[in-house]
Amino acid sequence: MGNHPLELERDLTMVEQLTFNPGRPAADLRGLRLSEKERDIAVVIQHRRRDYPVQVKVLTEVTGLGERAVRNIVRDLVMEHGLPIGSVFAVDKPGFYWITDHQELQEAAQRQIHLGVSILRRGYALFGKNIDRLVGQVEADLG
Repeated sequence: MGNHPLELERDLTMVEQLTFNPGRPAADLRGLRLSEKERDIAVVIQHRRRDYPVQVKVLTEVTGLGERAVRNIVRDLVMEHGLPIGSVFAVDKPGFYWITDHQELQEAAQRQIHLGVSILRRGYALFGKNIDRLVGQVEADLG
């Protein structure tokens, strides 16, 4: 998905069809206690794959929420509700997608761990400290 207005309009049309189509059940979401906004975001992401992730911009349009609120909801969907949502950081296709198999799960988890370690290293570097030993221990524990 790009940032071109016509692409955004096309994506929003598709999102509306997915989100508000009662004939397309979200089986993995049944029984979960989700707010309306959480459910809206989860349903949209559920219909996206790694090669065609949904951008935050589209989710903000669908929900009326800001980018930070959308990202926080996605975080909660993963951490509190255990939903298999991955993220793509590519410049040309950033966004979220529904993890569909074990390999995607492993890759998504490794990307998040790598990102977290990078953030920790940068934070410690600002204090003039090196955390390579700690990072090595964490990486060894994670296998």
